[in-house]
Amino acid sequence: MTETTAYRNAKRRYLAEFLAAMAAYTLAIFASSLWLRAHPASGWRVPVALVPLVPIVAALWAWVRMFRRMDELYRRIQLEALALAFGGTALLVIAYGFLEVAGFPRLTVWWVWAVMATLWFVGLMVARLRYR
Repeated sequence: MTETTAYRNAKRRYLAEFLAAMAAYTLAIFASSLWLRAHPASGWRVPVALVPLVPIVAALWAWVRMFRRMDELYRRIQLEALALAFGGTALLVIAYGFLEVAGFPRLTVWWVWAVMATLWFVGLMVARLRYR
């Protein structure tokens, strides 16, 4: 599986856009956390707490643009990886929900993203090996 020049250029553009979004996200987290600590009773708490979502949307948009630039093989690899991540996350979240009923500790929704991202990575590795 060899990458085309167009795909390499698209990956470079994506990486630049994604890293810029992550830098903005880091700044937004830092700034909103400081502001929220300094103004605990403000009516602006909810909007300020959601400010970090803006660069996350930019990162998502960069990924969507990258996906649109991919050729059919790379799209298929991504789709298979995302299918594994979606289905595997659903299975694990449902299973853990039953375990919570049995007395296991409640987990925050942050764990869902960690599981999904991990399974997406595993899915990418499996799909890439499959299409070697």
